[in-house]
Amino acid sequence: PAVILANHGNGGNPFLSIKLKRHATSSRDMVLPSASIGIDWVDVTIDDDWLVPLLAWIEQCGEEAGGTGVPMNQVLETAGVSAIADYQSPPLPSLVQCQQLSISQVDITLWCSLQLRSLDFLPISVRKFLKLVTQSNSLTLKGAQLH
Repeated sequence: PAVILANHGNGGNPFLSIKLKRHATSSRDMVLPSASIGIDWVDVTIDDDWLVPLLAWIEQCGEEAGGTGVPMNQVLETAGVSAIADYQSPPLPSLVQCQQLSISQVDITLWCSLQLRSLDFLPISVRKFLKLVTQSNSLTLKGAQLH
């Protein structure tokens, strides 16, 4: 599709609005007395033409070059060596504390046409259920409203 996300904003509202109020601290921590996230009405179009390459790319990102697993020589080198020898605990991570968070209602109109075989990230039972419900090899939503 030419358009994947389309904003149908009411009164010129932006699709996504994030407002944070932050207190100054002397540490790396972030203290937010209040935060708000506003999401306007949006149309989402999903089809196999962009979902399949996206899923392939995500899967490729998780793969190591040259295969999976730990090479046998590395296993042999570390056999009998204490796992905590020369261990140093990492520095504490920064803390984000928010005392009040408000998220607006999300209104999405979903348009999708997907071949069930391209949904291999879903459990087989879910794909079989979708096939039973749709009586088809594809999942098609034409303007489904999600609130």
